[in-house]
Amino acid sequence: MSARRPAIVVHDRAQAEGALRAAAAAGVAVTLWSAPGAAAYAGLAFLAAVFDQAQAAVPEVEHVVVVDCEGSAVLAHEALGRGFAAVAFTGRGAVRETLRAIAGAQGARLVTTRPGRGALDLAYSEAPERECAAFLAKRRAPQSGHEAADRRIAAIDAASPALAREAVGSPWRTALFERHRSGAVDGDWPVAVLGPSIAEAIGARSHTVRFSKETAVKQRERHPDIEAEDYARVQRILDKGEWFEQSATHALGFGEEDGRLWRAVLKATKDRSKTYLTSFHRVDPPRLWRARETLERFGG
Repeated sequence: MSARRPAIVVHDRAQAEGALRAAAAAGVAVTLWSAPGAAAYAGLAFLAAVFDQAQAAVPEVEHVVVVDCEGSAVLAHEALGRGFAAVAFTGRGAVRETLRAIAGAQGARLVTTRPGRGALDLAYSEAPERECAAFLAKRRAPQSGHEAADRRIAAIDAASPALAREAVGSPWRTALFERHRSGAVDGDWPVAVLGPSIAEAIGARSHTVRFSKETAVKQRERHPDIEAEDYARVQRILDKGEWFEQSATHALGFGEEDGRLWRAVLKATKDRSKTYLTSFHRVDPPRLWRARETLERFGG
């Protein structure tokens, strides 16, 4: 969870939605916190409904939800059991370490501090979206796109396979991804997660497949028929397609989607620290037949 990500404390569904709409308009990721004490007086079921409904209303925004359980170990344990990905607990001692271990075992995170002074608390707000927009505009500062992208990918690499897949499986038709495809955003976009067989075959040290700004622009120019949401197919082709070894660092994959054959090319860097999607487009079946005849297929 990036310390630079703006934190917003919300008290109801309207505020959560307003925060996400403002974040979508600003093209930034945010952290939503439940109000202090809300886990006790409103209940975890209520908070789950608040955040689930807000995400359903504004699905395109990258965000993290932190349920604040203050010093209650019982509530923190229950929140983890309900599947919240981040739970704040300010208690100390052995119980905190126990909760941290439980969170880690299920791919969640135990947060041990409250949001700092730089957070926006929407208590009594009558115009949450407008307040959030002003807050985010003030918080935004020039930063390296490469740095922001690398932080995001590092978090995905550190996550469990299930959470990593969820992180790269977000809706693709977003303003931020469109800016990436047009070359307006520096850095790499996490497009998929490698399975163990392909990762081992090309020696990849990171399980996140990156989509560079340069490749994104090239793809848009050469294959204008490919829509943003088509890139969700890359993960499915990784999971269920036919993959071949082109070289020690290159993998070639084919998969059928909606009656059409798609081809993807992956390339690991020389030190194997990064893996890139370098090509992705529709092809005719003879391309697959030729690969079957000339290349070694992963897995036999």
